[in-house]
Amino acid sequence: MIAADDARARARLAWWLGPWVSSTATPPDVVRTRLALGGGSYVYRSTRLAPRVAWLVSPGLHPDGPDDPRQDRFARVLAAAGALVLSPRSPTLTGLRLAAGAITDLAAARAALAELHEARGLPVRLVSPSVGSLAGLHLAADPAAAITRTVMIGGYVDLAAQVQTLCNADPVPRDPTNQPVVMATFLDHMPVTVADRAGLRAAWDAVTREVWAVPGWARPGSVAHLDVVHRRAATVAAADRDLFLIGCGVKPGGAALAAAALATGAYRSHELRPLLPAITGELIAFHGPSDACVPIEQLDALLAAAPRARGHRLAGLAHAAPHSLRDLLAALSPAAAIAELRAFAALVAALAP
Repeated sequence: MIAADDARARARLAWWLGPWVSSTATPPDVVRTRLALGGGSYVYRSTRLAPRVAWLVSPGLHPDGPDDPRQDRFARVLAAAGALVLSPRSPTLTGLRLAAGAITDLAAARAALAELHEARGLPVRLVSPSVGSLAGLHLAADPAAAITRTVMIGGYVDLAAQVQTLCNADPVPRDPTNQPVVMATFLDHMPVTVADRAGLRAAWDAVTREVWAVPGWARPGSVAHLDVVHRRAATVAAADRDLFLIGCGVKPGGAALAAAALATGAYRSHELRPLLPAITGELIAFHGPSDACVPIEQLDALLAAAPRARGHRLAGLAHAAPHSLRDLLAALSPAAAIAELRAFAALVAALAP
């Protein structure tokens, strides 16, 4: 039987996480304080409830970091249910690099959490959205970090397959706006000659920041961002312009260049499946079948490599934003709706204090 406090916490989570509430609404009873960590991180606390658990967020890749409204809202929802939440800024990820520095950034955040007076004596859990799994699974596999539960939401474990997806090069149409991040991340080990490496990276970063700021452009088959790409191309050194366009997906070849970089062995820290046997805490994963950025096959890869892990398909999860209640009701059969409710209940239970 669920205790009364647990039931109330789950009810709060179910209300705020469900598709029946606007994704811009936030719980009113949460305070946020700033830490200098990483150039500006946040700690969230309920004003009504003493925390029973501490959550550390392993952030996804976004230039706004913990200031991204989606990450801020999620941290507030966890705190409102009775948790102390540290949402850190990773300079690596806000710098639009899926690089090993993200692992170091998250380890520093875990150390900062241990220094918080309110966190002493609390079990520490980790929630890892999107490619936050890079740093998140490294930390979960470190016994010294003492992570009791890891909740992955739309994360990856198979690097080569994920790179193909981010380069829009697998058989299913994907979000084409991610490829500049991949190219900038792996550029140093690609078999290319570059005239102005810093300028090329800066142009790819500028495209990503401008395009991701427009809702609706990051979707399968999108071409709305191409005007931005061509405008930025004029700022790139003439010798690097073809590579810039390849990196934006306008010309073919980006996936092959990224694969060549991976084949050098320089990115072993990005390979996550070898970490899974070392994770002794709970590992629970949730994934949206229609995710156009990190495909549902990544959940299958995780469960095949980590038999102790639990996995749930949740149709309400997209990637950039959750599906609306109207869209879900229109898309789900009665049997699928029942499965969706069960998966949603599992998500609420995984995130409850």
